[in-house]
Order: sequence, then C-alpha cells, then structure tokens
Amino acid sequence: MKQVLLVSAALLAVAGLSSAFVPQDPVREREVILISPQVPWSRTVVVESALPTKVLDVPSDRRFVLTDLWGFMHDEFRHSAGDGDRVWMERVHRGGRAVVFDVLSAEMPNPMSWKSGVVFGPGDEVWLNYTFAGEKKSDAIRRYLLTGYFEDL
Repeated sequence: MKQVLLVSAALLAVAGLSSAFVPQDPVREREVILISPQVPWSRTVVVESALPTKVLDVPSDRRFVLTDLWGFMHDEFRHSAGDGDRVWMERVHRGGRAVVFDVLSAEMPNPMSWKSGVVFGPGDEVWLNYTFAGEKKSDAIRRYLLTGYFEDL
C-alpha cells in the first residue's frame, strides 16, 4: 500500500516553506513483510496398530507447521519397529482425507524432520496412523513425539 502525503500551499506558507519546497529525489517505496509469531507446539501420542489417532485440530485462524516426528517404543509393549511397520499421517478437512506422508519404518529416519515443515491449514484435523507388521498382537502400540508451531493467518 502506497502512502502519499499531500500538503497544501497554505499549509506550506504557515510552516514558513515555499511551494518550491519539493524533494528532488524520488520517494523510494519499501516493502515491509510482517512475520507472524510462531507459537511452539509439541505432543506425545500413543498410537495403536491399525487404529487412527487424532493428533490435533488446527484453529480456524491459524495454520500448523509440523517440523519433526520421533517414534519410540512404548513401555508396556516393548518391541522394536520392524522394517515392515508402516507410519502415515493424514489431513482431514471438510470430510476429505489426504495422506500427507506414508513411510515404512525401515525407510523412516528417527527423527523424521522437514526443513520447511508440513503445513496444515485452518480447520484441518491431523491424524497419525501406525500398522505393526509383526505377529498379530492386540496391544501393538508405539509412542510418537510430534513438534512444530502455529502461525496466525
């Protein structure tokens, strides 16, 4: 937005300046970018095999940026993630589901980090899913730590 200051000849006379007082250099515009403050967020969730877990609801006036995801053994179900275990995250918005990432444990760095982050928009739900590929057990669970930040829109 350009701001222009118009000064009448009468006002210049009151200020003791002549109408010949005109800047010789052109006014240079500057672009100012306001950066929204980032509000850090983290949460540990327990995810059961084949049971989607809601991680968070993004408020309607903000967006959420996921930066890191760590997977851990659960204290009560002490198994190491097998190469065939699968982890994926979904974005749910207005009834539609979209897979944000889908990775086998063998291919997932721990922690899984993104330089620019995975962005979830206003009103999105964030869901985390885990599938244990080992022998079938009813209590196959993992812990995940998610970190990121919220930004105002």
